[in-house]
Amino acid sequence: MTAKKKSKKKRIYNPVTKKYYSIRQRTTKYGRAGQIKGLWSYKKKKKG
Repeated sequence: MTAKKKSKKKRIYNPVTKKYYSIRQRTTKYGRAGQIKGLWSYKKKKKG
C-alpha cells in the first residue's frame, strides 16, 4: 500500500463575505505557509 500525499488547500471560503481567499503554499521571506495572501482569482491561460 502506498501512502498518498495530503494536498494543501489553495484557497479558503469566507461564508460571511461570500469570497475566496488565497493561501500561501510555502514559507518564504514574504511570509509563512498558511497565511492569507489576499482575494483568490482565477488565472486565465493566454491563447497564442
